[in-house]
Amino acid sequence: MDSTVVEVPATYRGQWRLFADWCAAMDLSALPAHPVTVARFLHQEDPHASQAVLRRRVSAINHVHRAAGHSEPGTVTAVRRLLSVRRRDTEMALERIGELPTAGWVAGLFGRRDALILWLAVVVGVPVGEIGELRCGDITSDGRMVVIGGQHQVQIAVDPDDPFGLLPVWQRWAQLRDRLAVRPASAVLVKPLSAAQQVSPTARPATSAPAPSPRPGFALFPPFDRWGNLVAANGDDEAGMTGQAVADVITTHLYGAGRGDLTRTAMVERLLARSDGPVEPEPEQTPRPLPDDYGRGVAARLAAADEFEGVDGTFAEIDRRTEDLLARTEALLAEFGG
Repeated sequence: MDSTVVEVPATYRGQWRLFADWCAAMDLSALPAHPVTVARFLHQEDPHASQAVLRRRVSAINHVHRAAGHSEPGTVTAVRRLLSVRRRDTEMALERIGELPTAGWVAGLFGRRDALILWLAVVVGVPVGEIGELRCGDITSDGRMVVIGGQHQVQIAVDPDDPFGLLPVWQRWAQLRDRLAVRPASAVLVKPLSAAQQVSPTARPATSAPAPSPRPGFALFPPFDRWGNLVAANGDDEAGMTGQAVADVITTHLYGAGRGDLTRTAMVERLLARSDGPVEPEPEQTPRPLPDDYGRGVAARLAAADEFEGVDGTFAEIDRRTEDLLARTEALLAEFGG
């Protein structure tokens, strides 16, 4: 049955049109839709949509199917479980935050930054595309609450016993960002990060309000290359990470894949493996040596030489006989022609 003959309430119309358009783009049936199609739509259309948005989309899809006389594809267990993805992501993010490195160059740089990104984007719920727009002055605290200001206006209570809570995670990143705000060169971070100690899960965090940022209008998350170098043009302190870069960070840590197909463990190992010292590009990789098959190669060549010994003479004899055959054939044709 075509969806155009189904009466879709105005409250569901936009959500249903979004689903129908997505199915058309994916060459999938929207009506009736398979439960897996609904699950894929909810997961892929906007992975960071709120639970309320996901529920509205499921309600719209179910209503149209019910009105058209089809079973509701959004009532199966797999789809209902998908609606709680925010809770599972939050749990994974909090676990991951406690595992990220806080010391060492360049591991501590990315570890501190990514921990705050996971807190803000996954736990707090700041949209991924707006993470790069946050300014250094958008986060404040009085020691009891952490406030994400700007257009967000979110307050998170401080946990005085959690060394990986939002306040200490933000403080550790702010220490680095404030240094960059005064002197925008990654080299100023090498020494303090190299001398820092990894935060212990049993450490009691400081809950005092940190000092205000010296550059409150600067981007909270400036872009870095893989070696920890600032990639923004000199003097451009307002450019933050792109939404895609933030999404890659989240995907890598929560789902074990991102650009480069790094698992979560492999990413941490790569960060920890980067040596301390001046900021400089990694040297060119030396090609891996080939397996030591020299002896077998020599033996194979000798065997081939024995096998094909005299083959040149054989082909020479074939050529001679072919020439003789052609000569006799020409002579025979000439004789008949005469």
